[in-house]
Amino acid sequence: MLNLCFGYVTNFDNNGRVRVLLPEFDDLVSDFMPVLRQNTKDNKDGNFLDIDEQVAVLYDSDKDTGVVMGAISTDVCPLPVINRDKKYFSFSDGSNIEYDRKEHTLTLDIKGNVSIKADNATIDAQKINLGNGGKAIARIGDTVQVDGNTHIGTITSGGVNTSL
Repeated sequence: MLNLCFGYVTNFDNNGRVRVLLPEFDDLVSDFMPVLRQNTKDNKDGNFLDIDEQVAVLYDSDKDTGVVMGAISTDVCPLPVINRDKKYFSFSDGSNIEYDRKEHTLTLDIKGNVSIKADNATIDAQKINLGNGGKAIARIGDTVQVDGNTHIGTITSGGVNTSL
């Protein structure tokens, strides 16, 4: 027989397994248990549960074998966004990532630096805005061609200014 119970993460190991405090079993702390994940083979899910995060656990009747089904939302830890059209991730430093499938909008609010690494990168947009007085800086190692019909202002290269 399987039992569903609720507890709080107390520890985790390098394999992503966790130990859970189970109040309904006289505050028993479990052995390390696996955590149910979306992907573990070719695609991998690397999110760890936080210490003291409330989780649902499925246990066998002897409490010898169990699996953490995942974290649960509570009044203390509610969902950050209640909108079926949005996929939302929030982080403890205040950063968040949101995709709104209805509006077709990806929003990144990152409280630090952003690094993008790729073999090739393309931005195909009708308009690129740099907010807060941002300054566009391009460092390109090869030849750059600028269409004078689409550039307004001055290009500086090696101390030489070219006005278009």
